Amino acid sequence: MSDTFDGFTSVPEAPIGTHPGIVSRCEPTVVNTRDGEWACIRWEVTITDEDGIDSVVDGLSGREVTPRTKAGRWLKALGAYPEPGQVIPAEAIIGKPCLVVVGRNESDYATLEDIIAPVRQGRK
Repeated sequence: MSDTFDGFTSVPEAPIGTHPGIVSRCEPTVVNTRDGEWACIRWEVTITDEDGIDSVVDGLSGREVTPRTKAGRWLKALGAYPEPGQVIPAEAIIGKPCLVVVGRNESDYATLEDIIAPVRQGRK
């Protein structure tokens, strides 16, 4: 396998607001916090602008899935909320369309604030 590196390039920051997107990653991670390690999920959503340029926004959620948790609300928006005892693999939500709410964090970087169900097109 050849792994070449030609140099650095920048990618556009995700625009603030609500945009159509596609879930591009959902994986477990551990984050160090003031209170110790936090086992969580890193979610990434790719937004493609009208010129075809991609930007990626990410955010974290806990791993617990209930109707009130962020992970639970996001899975429901993606049509992938598990029944009790059911396991939905993270890979099953990759490629799912959604609306993504992008905000700014305390460091002024774009961050994933919310994932909501995509707007369905009505019948004509």
